[in-house]
Amino acid sequence: MTGGATGTAGSASAGTIGTGGSAGGGVTGTGGNGGATGTGGAGGGSSGALCPPSALVCEDFEDGTADGWSALVSGMTINGTHASSGTKALSLNIPENQRGGFISYKGAPLFPLLNKTMWGRVMVWFDSISDGHTDIVRGQAASGGNPSYNVAEQHGAYMMNYYNGSSATDCWKRPKAPTPTMVPLGKWQCWEWSFNAGTNDFQFFVDGTLYVHVAMTGDGCLTGNGPWVAPTDFGLVSVGATIAETRPTVMQIWIDDIAIGTQERIGCPTPRD
Repeated sequence: MTGGATGTAGSASAGTIGTGGSAGGGVTGTGGNGGATGTGGAGGGSSGALCPPSALVCEDFEDGTADGWSALVSGMTINGTHASSGTKALSLNIPENQRGGFISYKGAPLFPLLNKTMWGRVMVWFDSISDGHTDIVRGQAASGGNPSYNVAEQHGAYMMNYYNGSSATDCWKRPKAPTPTMVPLGKWQCWEWSFNAGTNDFQFFVDGTLYVHVAMTGDGCLTGNGPWVAPTDFGLVSVGATIAETRPTVMQIWIDDIAIGTQERIGCPTPRD
């Protein structure tokens, strides 16, 4: 299912983890310390709706297709092994030393964005995670390329990533304890994001709680700690799993209940019993 109603605004411990890099490996760094669980962001954290009125694009894979999205990449299938709602979800199996890939969406009714702001949500389930850096959601200009904002993980830890083609623009930010830092296996999670090209602002929520907020700069870059300058406007969004640092490990992820809009937080669907 694609489309959606056009509406009005209506603890695992962190270990030592390497730095990011959307275009390849990075040097080894360490995770941050301190901090607290955050809250906030526009709107609420749980709308209870799979496709709320503010969503312009929704996809639940129940018809066995990803309508309006680009073609499935190698390793992707739509099946019923795990499903956040209904009976089907998008599965991506990435063999060792492979990179995986995305399905992507561009054009109406989502783009061009209202006020250069994108609010999105995806339900994710990991059976296994590659020991590298994997981008799960990516925002780019309509032409693709750099810069990009990436909702990611690295070595099993949550990581937001910015990349614009150089070591000085290969940057990261991670949640800080007591916020959970490690991505759990074998359970559905609600991941929400906001990308704002007007203010260079990036937010990431898990199950309704703000985990990471980037306001221009993150924890660091491979060189220095420069600003996360967004494209002039986002015009392309991609969801899946693309591994930047390939490893001799496999990755298996399921994706369901994508919802994306421009006016407010999408919120998380009511959990299944």
